[in-house]
Amino acid sequence: MSLATVLANTDGALSFRDASGRTRFQNAAHSALFGDNAADFDEACRCGRIFKQADTAAKLTAASKAGQAWHGEGEAVVADGRTVALEIHALPIHDALGRPSGAFLFFHDISGRKELEQQRERESRFARLDSLGQMAGGLAHDFNTYLTVMLGFLDAARTCGDTLPPKIATWLEQAERTGWRARELTQEMLDFARGTEPTKSPLGLHGIVEEAAQVGIQGSNAELKFAVAEDARLIEADSRQIRQVITNLVRNAAQALGSRAGTIEVRLENRLRVSGGSAPPMPADYVCLTVRDNGPGIPADRIGRIFEPFYTTKARGTGLGLAITHNIVKRHGGFVRVKSEIDVGTAFEVFLPALPAATAPMETAVAAA
Repeated sequence: MSLATVLANTDGALSFRDASGRTRFQNAAHSALFGDNAADFDEACRCGRIFKQADTAAKLTAASKAGQAWHGEGEAVVADGRTVALEIHALPIHDALGRPSGAFLFFHDISGRKELEQQRERESRFARLDSLGQMAGGLAHDFNTYLTVMLGFLDAARTCGDTLPPKIATWLEQAERTGWRARELTQEMLDFARGTEPTKSPLGLHGIVEEAAQVGIQGSNAELKFAVAEDARLIEADSRQIRQVITNLVRNAAQALGSRAGTIEVRLENRLRVSGGSAPPMPADYVCLTVRDNGPGIPADRIGRIFEPFYTTKARGTGLGLAITHNIVKRHGGFVRVKSEIDVGTAFEVFLPALPAATAPMETAVAAA
């Protein structure tokens, strides 16, 4: 990119720094973008007050001091405290002897473009998952038929238990128990593949949260803790499917804890003017359900895959619970955020659109709770 081209881009942040790194000129966009850090840009970079990635600041500073052009991208904390994605160009200036005498720096906010790219990638990924779900559903349907026949014969064989050797009777019991677990797995596959549209009605989650969480923690050593806000707003939802979301998230947390005696916290609260549920994100009011565990956490390179069907890192997991949860929340117009730290724990935040505060729950929804 030529200097003339950079100067012509008046919608971006532009500055000129001398050989010592001091800012000698900046346009209004540059001043607004970096605020107090704009005047002594090098010092702000060295102290880590601007760029999230240390190597971005180092490469930019080194290139401009060496009189070399540089182009890259990075995340920066701007004057109003937001973190934005920036496209960066450094164009060196030389004196008559060819020595570096400064550089023009140009910054263009590409956060909107990045968000759009990420949204398209998410949509593409979930389109692939939908295709996989349809295939899995076909296989599960056939497999379920075979299991029904097999379990029928196993049950018939067990009725002859008085005449069978004890060891054979034990083997039959184990085979039947395994068959029922396989039947549960095929049902999960069918639930994921069918993606039944929710039958929605105004619903309060106060009476649902604890009951569904208790189902999810069965067989675990974990302790359940609840923090349910009394003023949590109603949502328009299918009570059966929302119960499934809560149960799946609590079961996932219990499986993450394994045999350790950990804690699972279930929180329900209002979150007002939240962005993230659409592209581009538009602030809206949500009811937020949080399920947090103090387990081992999820490595950063795996978080992007946890909603894929059949992807699991747990010995007892099927890889379908979170995929089903994501589909249900999506069909309710909501979204899920995941926060995890190794050896600290993981929190799943489910955002479901809140109804206006004056909305009254329907009797059928209250009864279902």
